Amino acid sequence: MIKFDYMKNIIGIVVLIFLLVACKKDIPVAAPEVKQINSMTDLTVSNTFSWQTGKDVTVTIHQSVSDMIIISSPDEGMLFHKGFYNDSSSNLKIIVPIPTYITQLNVNSQLFTINGNTVDIYTLGKKKTPTFINYSLHLNGTTDWVAIQNSSNIVLNNAFTLEAWVKCEKQQSVKIIEKGDWDGFGLGQDLYKGWMASLAMSNLTATNVYVGSQPVLNRWYYVAATYDGRALKLYVDGVLKSSANTTGTMNYTHRTVSIGSDNGGQKFFKGYIDDVAFWTRGLSVSEVVQGENLGWSGAESGLLAFYQFNEGSGTAIHNTVSTALNGTLIGSFSLDTGYGADTDGDGVLNGYDDYPNDPTRAFNNYYPSNGFGSLAFEDLWPSRGDYDFNDLVVDYQFMNVTNRNNKLVETFATFIVRATGASYKNGFGFQLAGNAIPQSAINVTGFKIYDTYISLHANGLESGQNKPTAIVFDNAFRCIPYAGGGGIGVNTSAGANYVTPDTIVLHFTYTPDLYTLNDLNISAFNPFLIVNEIRNKEVHLIDYPPTALATTSYFNTLNDASNPALNKYYRSSGNLPWAVNIYERFDYPYEKTDVLKAYLHMAEWAQSSGTLYPDWYQNKNGYRNTANIFSH
Repeated sequence: MIKFDYMKNIIGIVVLIFLLVACKKDIPVAAPEVKQINSMTDLTVSNTFSWQTGKDVTVTIHQSVSDMIIISSPDEGMLFHKGFYNDSSSNLKIIVPIPTYITQLNVNSQLFTINGNTVDIYTLGKKKTPTFINYSLHLNGTTDWVAIQNSSNIVLNNAFTLEAWVKCEKQQSVKIIEKGDWDGFGLGQDLYKGWMASLAMSNLTATNVYVGSQPVLNRWYYVAATYDGRALKLYVDGVLKSSANTTGTMNYTHRTVSIGSDNGGQKFFKGYIDDVAFWTRGLSVSEVVQGENLGWSGAESGLLAFYQFNEGSGTAIHNTVSTALNGTLIGSFSLDTGYGADTDGDGVLNGYDDYPNDPTRAFNNYYPSNGFGSLAFEDLWPSRGDYDFNDLVVDYQFMNVTNRNNKLVETFATFIVRATGASYKNGFGFQLAGNAIPQSAINVTGFKIYDTYISLHANGLESGQNKPTAIVFDNAFRCIPYAGGGGIGVNTSAGANYVTPDTIVLHFTYTPDLYTLNDLNISAFNPFLIVNEIRNKEVHLIDYPPTALATTSYFNTLNDASNPALNKYYRSSGNLPWAVNIYERFDYPYEKTDVLKAYLHMAEWAQSSGTLYPDWYQNKNGYRNTANIFSH
C-alpha cells in the first residue's frame, strides 16, 4: 500500500509538471529589453561585415532579347538601368547596383524577386521596339473599332494565326481581332483571366484558352493565337501561355473581321492596338517570336493581312499584303503612346531615348539610382575618431551616357561638398576598380585643384597611378570656406554661419564605341579622402585598397587593424570603419555627436551584419533623433 501511494504521488507530480509546461504558451512573456547603444565603440560587429548599404545584383535573362530593358525599383521611383539589347544567347546578364533594402526589381513593368544577389528571368515582357515605330490605333472603349471590308467570305483551311501588339487602359472583357464571335475565332481580353484566344468548331463547340491573370495596364504586349488543326495555342511576348487540344473542322461564319470590337456592336477595346497580322496557317513558336521581334514584310507565305496603322489620319486602313482586305476606322490614330518616332535614326524610339535628336547618345544610366548618395569620412585615421562622420561629407552621383549599342560615350560625375567638420585641409578623389578602360582611353575635366601637391596627366587623371584616378578637389576649405560664427569646420556646428555647398561636375569622355557599363564598373569605384594635403595619407571605405600613391606605413598603427595580405584595409580591431558610403542622401550628425545618437537603428543594422534595418538611414518614424542631426 505504501509503495502504491508513493507511485501515485510520483505520477501526480509528473502530470502536474506536464500540465504546467503545456499551459506555458498561455502565460504572457515579457519581451527582452533592447538596450540602446549610443557609441560606435560599444558595438559588437562581425569581422566579415562590410558596412555596405548597397550591392550589385546580376539580372540574367534566359531568353532571346531584342528590346528595351528598363530596370527600376518596384515603384519605378529609382531607375537602375536602361538600354536596348539584341541578344540571342538566352543568357543576357545585366549588373545593377541597388540599395540593400530593395527585395524586388521591376524589369519591363514586371516584378521579380531578388535571390541573394541574382535575379533569373525566364519570361520577360516586351517594350514597344524600334521595329514598330510611328502610328498605332487608339480606341476609346465605347464606339471605336475597325471593320475589314470584303472579309465575310474568307474561308480558311482549318488553320489560322492572329497576332497583335496591344496595350490596354482598363481591365475588360473585349475583342482585339476576331472573325465572328461565339461562332468564329479571335483574340481578346477577359476581365479576370486576361489575354485569351477562342475557336468554334463546325459542331459549334467552343474552345477558349486564357493567360489566367490580368495584364498590367498601360504596357505593350505582343499577343498571338495559333491553330494548326490539332491545338489552339495562346502566346504572350513570344512565350506559350496556354493551349488546348482541339480537332475537327473550324466553323465557317459569314461575319466580317473586326478589330477592337464585336463587329461594332459590343465588347469595345479601350487602349492601343498595332501591327495586326492575320494568317491562313498556324505559325510555329519560332515564327511567332520572329513576328514579335522583327515584324513582317507582307510577302510571307500564308500571310493574309497585315495592318500597321501608319496612315496617321483619316479613316482608311490599308492591308500591306493586298488591297483585298482593307479596313475602315471608326476612331483615331496615335503616335505610339508617347514613344513616338525615331527622330535621330539611332533605332531607339523618342520616348525611350534620352537624346532623341542625337544619334551618338541614347541613354542615361545613374549610380546610385537617379538620386544622390553620400560619402562620410573620419579624418583622424589611423587614430580613432569621434564617429560623427562629418569630417568630410560629399554627395555624389554618376550619370553614365551610353549610345544605342550600350557603349559608353561620357560620364558626368557630380559631387556636392556639404560639410567639413575638421580643421584639416582635406582633399578628395576616387579610383576606378580596374583597367578594363585604360587610362589612355579616358579624358577628364572639371576638377578643382588649388594647391600644388597634386600632379595630373594631360588627360586630367592623376599621374603615378596604376588605375584611372581622378582628384575631385585638393582642399575642402577652398570649396566651402570657413565663414565664422563659432564651431569647428564648416556646416557642422549649431549657430555657426552656414556656407552654401559647392557643386563640382567632372566630365569623363572615352574612346568611342569600345567600352560598356560593365567595363566602367562604377559601383565598385574607390573613393578616398586625402588627409590635410598629405598626398600619401589616404582614408578609404572599409576593405577598399589604397592607391599607388598612398603609404602603407600607417597600417597596424594606433587603432588601425588592416591586413593587406588578407585584403583587409581601413578597419579597426572591432571592425569599425573610417568612412561610409550611403546609397541615398545622408543627413549627418552635429559635430562631436556619435552617429548612433542620431540614427537609432544603425547599431542593430551593424550588429546583425546588415540583416536588420537595411534602410536605417532613411527618415522614417522612429529611425532618427533629429535633435542630433545637423540643420540650418
